[in-house]
Amino acid sequence: MRKPNQLFPVLRCFHGTAANFTVFHPSERGSFGSGIYAAVDEAAAKEYAAGAFLLTLDMRLQNPYRYSASFEHSVDLDSAAIGLVQTLFNEEQAGALIQAAIATDGYFGEEIQRALKARGYDGIIATYEDGSQEALCFSPEQVTILDRQTITHELSASFNP
Repeated sequence: MRKPNQLFPVLRCFHGTAANFTVFHPSERGSFGSGIYAAVDEAAAKEYAAGAFLLTLDMRLQNPYRYSASFEHSVDLDSAAIGLVQTLFNEEQAGALIQAAIATDGYFGEEIQRALKARGYDGIIATYEDGSQEALCFSPEQVTILDRQTITHELSASFNP
């Protein structure tokens, strides 16, 4: 486990995973692009941890991009990141990124991270319409694993990420 860096504001969050690891590696693709994802709500993270692990984290975000995530848009892609992509990129670039996501796995790559880093951001805090939040940082150095629990329950049939 990493030694915490106390220079930045800390957000307590949670990460459910089937993988057993001690150091995070940013995902190459994700709902909001590449990075390290965590839920601010423990119950939401537990849904990803069925039969595996729930990690309690401190995520240091000095300057996160705060985004109001919404699935309300006219694009034929079930993604809360469409508005973010349309804000960060010009119409042609946004269209190309969205079409690439539609043609592949529905996720975005490192383009979002690069665009936000160029503007001085070190992560994203996405707040959904129901008030739930998802945090994303760009570097493993921003995350300290505080605790690891083994979760043995099955996924809830009512949970639909």
